[in-house]
Amino acid sequence: MKADCFMRFPERHLPYIPRHRKEVQFAKGIATARKTGLYGLEAVWGGIALGTTGVVLELNSRLQPEALIALTVGVLAEVAAVGLLATTFFLHLRTSLQAVEMQRTFPQNPLPAIFLHAEFVRWIKRVDLLIITTVTIAATLATLGFGTGITVPSGIGLGFLGWTVTKIWGYRANKSVHREVRRQKAVADLLPGNPYTSKLR
Repeated sequence: MKADCFMRFPERHLPYIPRHRKEVQFAKGIATARKTGLYGLEAVWGGIALGTTGVVLELNSRLQPEALIALTVGVLAEVAAVGLLATTFFLHLRTSLQAVEMQRTFPQNPLPAIFLHAEFVRWIKRVDLLIITTVTIAATLATLGFGTGITVPSGIGLGFLGWTVTKIWGYRANKSVHREVRRQKAVADLLPGNPYTSKLR
């Protein structure tokens, strides 16, 4: 009986194969947003490292020119990081809108739903940090600064806890997205005569 069902509906037992240009462009957009975000984070940490190096070099009067160069490059790296992260945000927003459309157009493709789940987790992390930061500042101002010793450590602790939980949750969700992108690419590459699959490379 099972063998008979498999013979009649083999596509239900096979991984999904993207066959339309929009599906390929959607997967390509996810990869582009991910790369832009990674470059932005690298620029952030690189700028911090260069800025710290510049501050340390300033302690030595004979290394003032090197310190100035390190600080300048560090500032430029942070500016580039802001630009890259802003671009990443808009790329994710555009891709999210595409995912909603893709769910209606290609309901059999699992990638849009997986991507939207990862985006949902990402928004929870952003909103959580925004709420905790706002509440911490408001509580500090409400106590006229006298409660700083309680409000600030509490805000930092809650923010770190929320960030950790959503980071772990988001890591698993993002891993599922990237695994599905790679899987669709691998499956599509095995399909002969598909003029769009090469664009996934």
